[in-house]
Amino acid sequence: MLSTALAHENIHAKARTTYSAILMWHDVVETTKEVWFDVTRNEIEAQFKLIHDGGFNVIPLEKLYDHLVNGTDLPKKPIVITFDDNTLGIYQIAYPLLKKYKFPATMFVHTNYAGKKTVKDHCTWEQLREM
Repeated sequence: MLSTALAHENIHAKARTTYSAILMWHDVVETTKEVWFDVTRNEIEAQFKLIHDGGFNVIPLEKLYDHLVNGTDLPKKPIVITFDDNTLGIYQIAYPLLKKYKFPATMFVHTNYAGKKTVKDHCTWEQLREM
C-alpha cells in the first residue's frame, strides 16, 4: 500500500523540495548487545537526547505520509521514529524514554511473535496496546 501510494509520480510537488529522516531501531537491551543491530539503554537515551537537543521535531509516520501525498506542512527538522519486531526491550526501555521526550513512534509488529519468545522475548498484545 505505502510503496504504491508513494510512487514518484504520486509525491506531492511541495514534498519534493523538503527533507525528512526516518530512523529505525530493532531491539533495545540493558547493556550487552546480542546482535550488531541491538542498541543499549545508554545508546538510545543518548540518541534521543541528541534528537531533542538538536531541535529536531519527531513526527508520527502518518504526518510524513500526509505530507508526501497531500503536501501538508511539516515542522522544521522532521524525524520519524520506528521500531521493528516488537521485542520486549522496546516496551521496557524505549517506551519510557519515548514518553520522557514526548516522541511519537511507529512500531512494525511481527504479529506471529506477539507474546512469544524466539531468540528474544517479544511484547504481549497487552503491552503493544499500551504503547
